[in-house]
Amino acid sequence: MTRLSCAYAQSVGLDLSPILRDAGLTLRDIEDDSVRLRVATQINCLNLLAQALGDRLLGFHVAETMDLR
Repeated sequence: MTRLSCAYAQSVGLDLSPILRDAGLTLRDIEDDSVRLRVATQINCLNLLAQALGDRLLGFHVAETMDLR
């Protein structure tokens, strides 16, 4: 969910660098699926993304864009 949310945030023009830094992540962490992200770090990152986007329903909006096939 964190990686999808980051992709969503980038697609609407948000600069991820400061958010990822505050969450303790790097762009490489997000881009490399083999890097495991700690749950607490993901929660923090998602909260920071939602705040930066002003979107209290970020998870819902990201889920709308997902292709579950």
